[in-house]
Amino acid sequence: MSLWSQHDVAGKICEILKSVSYDHHFGGRPFITVYQIAIELERRYPETIAALGTETGGAESGAGGRSLPLYLGRCLSVDIRDKKLTNIEGSFLGNLNLKEISFVGHDGDPVVSSLTGSPYPVSIYRLKD
Repeated sequence: MSLWSQHDVAGKICEILKSVSYDHHFGGRPFITVYQIAIELERRYPETIAALGTETGGAESGAGGRSLPLYLGRCLSVDIRDKKLTNIEGSFLGNLNLKEISFVGHDGDPVVSSLTGSPYPVSIYRLKD
């Protein structure tokens, strides 16, 4: 059994996405980035993150291919594509004229996306209505 399944990471992500709401005339739930999901997973489920052996990463971290956002994005993408997750919608934030996206990490330190300015977009997710 994979760590993803063993620790019910998808279920934990669903709980995080359920907690994100905003009443707006556009309707639907807001999207959040994979970085925001990673930060919230670290805050709520540190034992899961320890078991996964990953860290939030970001431009200054040196985490590279072992970053938590990269891991989450890959797993979510595959599960959505394979219809294992039918209640989560994924998309991408384009990099057009985007210089930097930064977040407040679970420990209060800044986390700067390593994807802005690269050829790769930041993935975003939300629960389907």
